[in-house]
Amino acid sequence: MRTRAFAASVAALLLSASPALASSPADEKLQPYEATVSRAEAGIVADSGIELDHAGFKAGVLGEQKLEIAITKSQAAALEAQGIALTEQVLDKPGVVATGGDSPNPYYDVFRSYSEPGGIADELRAQAAANRDVAKVVEIGKSLLGKPILAIKITDNARNVADGSRPAVLFGAINHAREWIAAEVARREAKWFLQHKNDPRVAELLKTTEIWVLPVFNPDGYDYTFTCGTGATVALCGPGAANSNRLWRKTLRDNNNDGIFGNAGDGVDPNRNFPEQWALDNEGSNPSPSAEDYRGPYANSEPENAAYDRFLKKIKPVYNLNYHSAAQLLNASFGFITNRPSDDDTLSRAISGTDGDAAVDPYTPQQASELYVTHGETVDWAYFQHGTIGFTPELDTAATAGASGSSFVFPDDETKVRAVFDKNLDLALNLVNSATHVDRPSNFTQDPAEYQVKPTVDIQPTKFDVSYGGPQIVEAIVRRSLGNVDVSATISGPGGTSRSQLLRATPYLGGERYGDVPGAYFQRVRVTLPENWNTAAAPRVPTVGDTVAVTVRAGGQQQRFSYRIASTQQDKTKQRVLVVAAEDYTGTSPNRKAGYATAPRYLQQHVDALKAAGYEVDTFNTDAPPLNAVGVPGQRNPTFLGVFSHFDAVDYYTGDDYVPQEPAETNPRYLSTATAFTGSNVVASWAVKGWFELRDYLNEGGKAVLDGRNVNTTFASTSTSLTAYSSFQFYADPLYGFNYPPNGGGDDDRPGTAYLRPHDVNNDIEQYFFGVGSRAGGYGSTTYNAAAVGPVGSGIFAGVAPFTVDTAAGDDPNTDAAGTTAVPRAKSVTRLRTLSSITSQQPLRQERAELDVQTTPAQASNGGVAVSTRDTITFGFGLEQVDQATRETLVARAFGYLLPTAADTTAPVGDFTYPAANASIGSNSPVDAEVQGYDERGDIKEARYYVNGTLITTDKSFPFQFRYWPTAAQSNTTLTLKAELEDKAGNVKAVERPVRIVAETRLVEAPLPANPPTLTGSPTVGSALTVVNGGFLNNPASTTVEWLRDGDVIAGASQSSYTLTTSDLGHLVSARIIAANTAGDADATTKGLYVSAASSGATGPQGPAGPTGPTGPTGATGATGATGATGPAGPIGATGPAGPKGDKGEKGDTPNVRVTCDLSSDGRSIVCTITAVSPASSSAKLSGTAKISGAKTTKRWSGKGRVKVTLKSTKRLKKAPKVVIRVGKTAKTVQAKR
Repeated sequence: MRTRAFAASVAALLLSASPALASSPADEKLQPYEATVSRAEAGIVADSGIELDHAGFKAGVLGEQKLEIAITKSQAAALEAQGIALTEQVLDKPGVVATGGDSPNPYYDVFRSYSEPGGIADELRAQAAANRDVAKVVEIGKSLLGKPILAIKITDNARNVADGSRPAVLFGAINHAREWIAAEVARREAKWFLQHKNDPRVAELLKTTEIWVLPVFNPDGYDYTFTCGTGATVALCGPGAANSNRLWRKTLRDNNNDGIFGNAGDGVDPNRNFPEQWALDNEGSNPSPSAEDYRGPYANSEPENAAYDRFLKKIKPVYNLNYHSAAQLLNASFGFITNRPSDDDTLSRAISGTDGDAAVDPYTPQQASELYVTHGETVDWAYFQHGTIGFTPELDTAATAGASGSSFVFPDDETKVRAVFDKNLDLALNLVNSATHVDRPSNFTQDPAEYQVKPTVDIQPTKFDVSYGGPQIVEAIVRRSLGNVDVSATISGPGGTSRSQLLRATPYLGGERYGDVPGAYFQRVRVTLPENWNTAAAPRVPTVGDTVAVTVRAGGQQQRFSYRIASTQQDKTKQRVLVVAAEDYTGTSPNRKAGYATAPRYLQQHVDALKAAGYEVDTFNTDAPPLNAVGVPGQRNPTFLGVFSHFDAVDYYTGDDYVPQEPAETNPRYLSTATAFTGSNVVASWAVKGWFELRDYLNEGGKAVLDGRNVNTTFASTSTSLTAYSSFQFYADPLYGFNYPPNGGGDDDRPGTAYLRPHDVNNDIEQYFFGVGSRAGGYGSTTYNAAAVGPVGSGIFAGVAPFTVDTAAGDDPNTDAAGTTAVPRAKSVTRLRTLSSITSQQPLRQERAELDVQTTPAQASNGGVAVSTRDTITFGFGLEQVDQATRETLVARAFGYLLPTAADTTAPVGDFTYPAANASIGSNSPVDAEVQGYDERGDIKEARYYVNGTLITTDKSFPFQFRYWPTAAQSNTTLTLKAELEDKAGNVKAVERPVRIVAETRLVEAPLPANPPTLTGSPTVGSALTVVNGGFLNNPASTTVEWLRDGDVIAGASQSSYTLTTSDLGHLVSARIIAANTAGDADATTKGLYVSAASSGATGPQGPAGPTGPTGPTGATGATGATGATGPAGPIGATGPAGPKGDKGEKGDTPNVRVTCDLSSDGRSIVCTITAVSPASSSAKLSGTAKISGAKTTKRWSGKGRVKVTLKSTKRLKKAPKVVIRVGKTAKTVQAKR
């Protein structure tokens, strides 16, 4: 019975390592609140450090929705001050209800803490001890408060096989302390594999694969959630108790150094503390210690993170399933960038699924950044460092189990907890099943009712259908196992004779902002098709109208596509600029007036201004795109490779367009009043794709100008929240390998069918590439229709006289709701907030306001109507809205800034941001470093990193981070880190940073056999055998010897030598050496020798013959001769009287038996073992019948001593059933085990 006295002792154990010096105010505990918010208000909540998905936010919902959040009283007051209406909730206070759980905790039936007696740590140790053939416990490090962080390794011969020597699958949980359901799923996975270790399928997998389960990453924080109070008042308590720590999320770092671990403002989010993109910005993590997503004072500042980091390096898992709660999502890499998944995304999608056809129903598979970006995150870090394919399942909310209040407080109910584990089991099994063939994953079970892992395409060309000249880059993502990638291409058409090229592709190394993280199983490769396809003497260059057929080949596979040459550069002495006319005059928002336009209205004005500035100009009309290779209009958006890459800069303008929408849109977006709009929020997919292509162009050195009074409407919000969206949505393309029934007929309730859901248009490109934090005025907001526009400060447009912008309604194409009556609206400019007015910026991304409306009083210095970065300029009005002279001035200034003609002789700017100069770094820890660098022209080519003068690595993409592991010889020495930043002109900036490597005690590891032991001596009775130790790694503290006879330990034989006895005759004798230290033990066994009898001495040579002896006496009379043959038989005599009837024999006894039954891992069969037990003979004849309880089919069986019977089920059994076994006339009902 669990008692309060026991609870007190448990509390002492949980917190024994935690100083308790004082108490913090009770009202600063995390409490659950509810809030009903708009999308803009959700952004405010997110900026306070709350993860929206955990709060129940649904990205696909455009209207108001309810959030469940856990915050302190002061945080609640801060949100209420910003207009968020909150309702405080109360945690339930149920008593312990028996639901079938086995928790040792006095307050819970299912949940248990980490450190209490019988808690998760003890359970891991017990499981390893009970399954020494396949399991061992490993301490990967210690928490901040000194608690061992334990993982269990499950594989065949686990203790004697080097960790990480087989493909490893890692299941982890509890980055965040309050997510108890995650710990339960993880610990049950370890239990499941151990219970099923003898299943043939599982046993086979354990021979080739390591399964690692780390159920509690953050033991300090997790144990803390089982308590109430702070400091000296901490005590174990149950749900709903006053001053509860149940909703604590982070580690227990004492951020304010007040000696209290776990009061308000303490703790670090370990899922934001890894070095990957650490502190890149304040959206992906938070610099405030009081925030729930506080990233910590430096990367890997938390002992838990540093331990996990070293653990990853040791085992290098191929898969990583990192459980969280609570949102019912399946997140895959990347989390640091939106709408740009990893090159291995086809594998992630094949395993996790998509909308309607998800690996865990009804979870939503998605790229992790879809809701918000994250930096320093666990799964991304493992992928960055080791190519680990990872997922973050956000498990069920409390509401899905019928509970109210905080989404993290899942009911303490065995049936409900087990249901969450069961629904997630198949995904885990599929990962383990695929560990030896990650690049072609497969199902553990072939049950069609379960999610089926999808096929993956070998070669994925980045297709485009028009090209604007040469040279031309061709790119593809190709399965690495296929080997070398070749690209063949043939050009033909009006440019001359057909010519072909065959080129070997090389790996893509990344751009200025992203792309430098290569895929582990797929690689992004490129070739460049030349401008001249023939010889210098007889050139064959691309000509308008030519077509090029491209084939990408690898490993006997191929993919093809074709493109047409739409334009080429005419004057190589001029810089070339593309004007993208994205007026969307064939669309419906707001262009609803009949006959509005059949061609771009403002294209010529843009072209003329650029030509006046001396540029060669080309155009791309999104409403009438160039013809493709088959002579029909190509895709509506310009592509990076085919179009943008051929230009020095791009002017992307939108004219009168409000939101790009398809002509078929029946509910178009339009202005219903001067400051209000209505209609569909769905953006045309071509516009969103074009936006992503423009980002790719900027990533590889492109320069861009945006202009249009509404150009920022689609891709920027009006909120100052970093995580806000633009309030628009789009539909992505279908994924390879999935079944999409026509007319959106896919459904969660139809297995194997997928559907397309709308995705939010993210504002990150506007923010981090164009410097636009949000819209501060314009349509749907404040207007500035009468205000002049003038330059801000001494920027690009300094000295330009203030000018007017045409904002008259004029021929604005807006109409009424019916779309029949013209309702022109003023062509208001859009005022843009700079991102720096909202948050701190990285120097490489830095922006500034260049133009602003001139009003009385003057506008706040938080933005303007033109914003610049080093690569972009964004206007909040259309260049067609100013007079020709002003337009030409603005264009000349803007493009002159982006495309300077003077030689670049200025080196980049940069310095180390970390580590600190002369920082002390442990000899067993990595040196993680970052250089914050930028170029005045925005064109850093690469960063090179050196240690003591030796080049370590080269980095193409910002942020410039690298890692170095010191050698043993570098302990107690000073290392000089050096970084060289080189721009595209070849200018180099070099910076250095000394660090001190200090000796550090290595984590003790369990011994591991180095070589097998051997036996010496003769295997005969009476002789001695001696075992020779082959050695053990990791410094065993002791070794012991066991002698074995046919595998059984020989009592008393524990010395290095053993004298064979007659008991050994004919048996196999071997020796086992066991090595142990504080981390565990390992053993190694010799080959066995069969023992024979002692042999006599050898026979000597025959001696010489002796002399003939005297004649002997007469012998005795011989023996009587043999009896003669039997004579013939006589006649048969008469039959005698019958004898008395014998007694009836006694009925034989039914043998005593033991019966066990196990449900197979696929739920399709049950294996029962019937074993004769005393007093029956071990070879007793057994026979009988067996059947699954309730089934009609009965199976007969027979055998001797021990009989196995397999019963098949026609359907997959989710729960282990009862089995009826009949032996003779005796029946037994046995509960099968899973």
